[in-house]
Amino acid sequence: MTTDGLTPHTALLRALDPKVWSRANRELLAKIVTELTFEEVLQPEPLDPPAFALRLTDDARLTYTATRRHLGHWRVDPDSLRWEVGGQERELPDVVEIVARAVPALGVDAPTTAGVIAELANTLVSDAFQLAEGRPAAELAAADPVEIESAMRGHPWIAANKGRLGFDADDLASLTPESGRPLRVRWVAAAPGRADVRQVDGLDHQTVVRQQLGDDVWGQLRHRVARAGLDPDEVAYLPVHPWQWRERIVPLHAGDLARGELVPLGEAPARYRPQQSLRTLVDADHPERRYLKLPLSVLNTSVYRGLPRERTLAAPALTQWLLGLLGDDPFLAETGLTLLGEVASVSVAHRAFGAVPGVPYQHTEMLGAIWRESVAGHVRAEEGEKAVTLAALLHRDPHGTPLLAPLVAESGLGIRQWVDRLHAVTLPPLAHVLYRYGVTFSPHAQNCLLVLRHGVPERLVVKDFVDDAMVAADPLPELAEIPDEVRRVLGDGLEAPVIVQWIQGGLLVCVHRYLSELVEEHFGLPETEFWASARQALHGYQDRFAHELADRFALFDLTAPSFPKLCLNRVRLFDRGYRDDPERPVAAVVGQIDNPLAREDPGSSEAPSGSTGTSTAGTTRVPGRDRAVYEERSRTRGRVIWTRPVDAEADLDLLHRWMHEPEVARYWEMAWPMEKIAEYLHQHDQDPHRDNYVTYVDDTPVGYLETYDPAHDILGTRYEVRPGDLGAHVLIGDPDFRGRYSVSLGLATNRFLFGRPGVERVVGEPDAGNHNFLSLLAFLGFRKLGEIDLPGKRAALMVCTREDFERLSTRRRRSSS
Repeated sequence: MTTDGLTPHTALLRALDPKVWSRANRELLAKIVTELTFEEVLQPEPLDPPAFALRLTDDARLTYTATRRHLGHWRVDPDSLRWEVGGQERELPDVVEIVARAVPALGVDAPTTAGVIAELANTLVSDAFQLAEGRPAAELAAADPVEIESAMRGHPWIAANKGRLGFDADDLASLTPESGRPLRVRWVAAAPGRADVRQVDGLDHQTVVRQQLGDDVWGQLRHRVARAGLDPDEVAYLPVHPWQWRERIVPLHAGDLARGELVPLGEAPARYRPQQSLRTLVDADHPERRYLKLPLSVLNTSVYRGLPRERTLAAPALTQWLLGLLGDDPFLAETGLTLLGEVASVSVAHRAFGAVPGVPYQHTEMLGAIWRESVAGHVRAEEGEKAVTLAALLHRDPHGTPLLAPLVAESGLGIRQWVDRLHAVTLPPLAHVLYRYGVTFSPHAQNCLLVLRHGVPERLVVKDFVDDAMVAADPLPELAEIPDEVRRVLGDGLEAPVIVQWIQGGLLVCVHRYLSELVEEHFGLPETEFWASARQALHGYQDRFAHELADRFALFDLTAPSFPKLCLNRVRLFDRGYRDDPERPVAAVVGQIDNPLAREDPGSSEAPSGSTGTSTAGTTRVPGRDRAVYEERSRTRGRVIWTRPVDAEADLDLLHRWMHEPEVARYWEMAWPMEKIAEYLHQHDQDPHRDNYVTYVDDTPVGYLETYDPAHDILGTRYEVRPGDLGAHVLIGDPDFRGRYSVSLGLATNRFLFGRPGVERVVGEPDAGNHNFLSLLAFLGFRKLGEIDLPGKRAALMVCTREDFERLSTRRRRSSS
């Protein structure tokens, strides 16, 4: 209960006005149709342009009008939505009723449909509250950044963007950003040895906690620790979100509490406001103090909002390494790029859950904390500076006025000048970090802040880089000295076409796809000019650094003619549902997006210069080259890639060695004795439905390829085989070529396979957890049709059609002409 005798959710109930509810439903339904059409889940029937119809059941259909946008999606007009049943127009039902009818018809099972309904219901309540209580744009623009953050409507791409499964009505009304209510965190002391703590050099755990609490409260907590019989200098101090304490820590860590290994210290008086992720808190009274990032086992925007233990403990080391790597870069200093360091962390493992092989990830992320620098220390308010998230640039108030309008007015710039300035301070520094250092992080709308000076874009601040930071798989000299603790969480890195998706998906699709629309609709600047401004910023940067970084521009190709379309809503509907899996979900990939950053006169890209069964003049002949069935010269690498059939005897040692490579053995599970591999190859030799090949780069054998007829394989029992389907298994056995040549080898393999007579589709079934390889396949034109169970693994069914292959090949040929 609140002090006025009302429950916290009373304000939510007051917002449930019929007109507001109807508008919230229309806006959410329009978003769902827009995004699911973009992700190729829905296939609307064109009527008189620009009208469309969606037949959702045998007797019900939805009609609407939509506007074609620059990145290929159709923005649905909420006011145009009409509901017809049996040919007669009826009142538009609630979104959840439409979803209940339509989603099962897409092949979604009942448990997933029910979960989606619950997430959409929570989202609708929040949307209605924000429509009823939202502040006008002009008033909001003058507010402090914490108030602006509380007004945001959530992730623009995910339909159920405020699903928050686990929160009850009072939680929705008191623990969310839009509630505007501060919360107080509880503190717990962990006995020596029970918690792991980390911090950057020059800090210690107790100093971090004292600075967070202030001297008086720090002294009170130390007194409570001593009263409990523990040494206050030896324990670890953990802040705990009030929901997490009530719902997870008390019931699931009861043994630790009973034994005194965790000691409750009560609430501290500091008031915190949640940011959009729910789990990151800013001190409402002392915004200069570090942010607290706390586990919150609530399912929201695709994942449980816990803190992965390994990343949590590695956060200070990753911060220290990355800031050291980038800190002296003159271009980053010139552009003012700022990374808010995660300088200290603490984590407590759950002994029982941690002992379960394959335990769902949410149970290993329950208790810990990260201290992150506050942006307040990097903003000169006295000089008219203010930091707002990129999400704020997409916000519209309840009257439809964008928050951007008063910001642009304050700047005194024309809209094209303002957009030019925005691109200049965001895109080049992000590209530079990737090009120069082979490092990236997800610059989506909630993760980045824009520092404005009297409304003018001044510089970019990245506030949540540790969770998404990733490095390239290529052996770049800049990545040679990664600390062991950091390398353990980053792994082997990502292939070049995969790592560039962090910028393509995080910034171009997640932010600028929506911002370009808003700028055209409200300010009259065409989307084409918005994207021309972005190209100008990136290409101007590339021209400036052409002599130093030309090879990196080719490796991390941000100006390729197209890039894979990441799909976030598909993951919930088809890939993951509400299964409690050991790994966090990753985006699905379906189709391609024409790249708005592509050069009109692009430079070279991967393209074949040889042909099947021919040699390239000037190359060295090697044993077996006369048996080549395909070869080509990689234009960007200048190397010859060629393929020949396996010789079961001569290649046995080679394949035995490759199968024992850790990265290969992890997914192929064929680290067998020599005799068993020999038997495997012999069986394939005798099978008329299979062929095996070795792939070379010049005179070096680097990879292995198996092709097979799916109709004569277990895969054929898991999907509907079509005439012209060809199955393929592929690996890169030589680790020196795994990062640098994966794209070249993948493109050459696809060209070889589609060069075989009668092949219309190439089909694969890689491990569903091999995210790096799945992203590479998406770059090569494969689409994920779903997940299937095969002996020993959960597999992703990946298909590349001849049509998709030829379309991508045409784009690449044009880009190299």
